[in-house]
Amino acid sequence: MKKLKITLFLVFSLIVMHALTLTCTYSQPPPLFYVLLNISITFKENGLATVEMRQHPIAPDGGDLWEFKDYYVATGNINVNDLIWESCCLFSLEPIENVTYFLKQSLKTDDSAVTYYDKDFDGVFDPYKGAWITVIDVVLPRSPDVTEIGGNLSEAIYRVTVNDFYTKSNPSSWIDVINISWEPEVKFFNFSVSPPAAGQPTRKGDRYILWMNSNALSAPDSYVLILGIPGFKGYCESLREVKGEILGVSLVTGFAQPGKWVKVQIENKGEIPADFIVALDPAEGLTQSQARVVYLNPNELFEFSFPISPGSMGRRGDREIHIKLICFNMVLDEETVIVEGQQ
Repeated sequence: MKKLKITLFLVFSLIVMHALTLTCTYSQPPPLFYVLLNISITFKENGLATVEMRQHPIAPDGGDLWEFKDYYVATGNINVNDLIWESCCLFSLEPIENVTYFLKQSLKTDDSAVTYYDKDFDGVFDPYKGAWITVIDVVLPRSPDVTEIGGNLSEAIYRVTVNDFYTKSNPSSWIDVINISWEPEVKFFNFSVSPPAAGQPTRKGDRYILWMNSNALSAPDSYVLILGIPGFKGYCESLREVKGEILGVSLVTGFAQPGKWVKVQIENKGEIPADFIVALDPAEGLTQSQARVVYLNPNELFEFSFPISPGSMGRRGDREIHIKLICFNMVLDEETVIVEGQQ
């Protein structure tokens, strides 16, 4: 259960109008709420781990607050960036910039999904219908809390630590339910929890371990698994084959809409498909930082267009916009474009 206090703040564009509409729907603002945390992690033979996070709002007494789900999203109390950050923190207590991931499912409000919580703290978990769901694939070879401890090239053995960073950041928070599973090709050797006195699994099967934690004291701070992942080293090698290039950068006027635009063409020069990010880092006062992402197969090209706000351009002197091509947190190529100042 994650403790979360509602904070109202100004949100621009359509979100603020939606929030105002929702506020008018209720005679008083929805109450403070906690968040149930149900997490599923599946370790794959190719070196990825799929993380599905389900969250559900409840009152401090365990009452169901799903009827206010749209309000909490519209006011920014639940958003996809927070859920991604929390999912990455499962594999690194260091800054999440050290974790590479692919977003598979953005924030989804699913009225039919079910989450579980021990409302009366008696070991019986009550079902709550409805969940906010986010799914990401974490690249294990680039995760700080994954360590090789033995084996050979074809069957390396790794210690994988899954952190309950909720408990570490707030002792009264914890993961209510966490199911850890692995594909048939992944070999399971052993597991442990920290601290050792924490609760043991609720159920174990041939390819999964399930913990249902009734309170913060019984919930482990970390879950440690010893796994043989056959595709791990292959994925590490494939990362070295990631190559990309900025083929061209141009400054155009009146493209799509009035004003100036930066057009950037890129190509996947490597041997594997991957997500490529183009990021613009402008000089202060020129325009805001921007970034776009695209999935490219080998030898595939793509062109991005970035708007530059005319009102934010410097009146005197030329300005530079630095452009970076990024993949797996690696900068593959860089270019600079000059924007002439107004006379």
